[in-house]
Amino acid sequence: MLRGRLPSRFGRLPIYVTPEAGLRYWLAMSRVDPMLYSMVDELVRPGVTVWDIGANVGLFSFCAAALSGPSGFVLSVAPDLWLAQLVDRSSQELSLGRSKCSLVQVLCASVSNANRLTELSVWQNSRAGVCAAASLVGVGV
Repeated sequence: MLRGRLPSRFGRLPIYVTPEAGLRYWLAMSRVDPMLYSMVDELVRPGVTVWDIGANVGLFSFCAAALSGPSGFVLSVAPDLWLAQLVDRSSQELSLGRSKCSLVQVLCASVSNANRLTELSVWQNSRAGVCAAASLVGVGV
């Protein structure tokens, strides 16, 4: 497990990543996902509530937490228990109060068109692949 830092425009908040979540997260965090960073810049303002559905390792969640500030709120939803625990570990680091960011709550859940228990399929190459296909972001006041 590696404790990385977000780019400076997102307060260099800490985020935990592992190679099992995807090797790209071991690179310089400023180059991981420029399009996602641009979306956060465009959509998130101080005080907003953000729902990150299909949160993966929480990259969007924690960038949004930095920009929404202490008066905002972020709900980070991941269907994979392993990834949800990883996001929760990053969230606990923020809750120590050293950062001027919003609270990030983690929910391990998924939805289906049927009311039943089923198996979650995880990609062999990276656990993050299961979330990438169905990721949605909602931002509101």
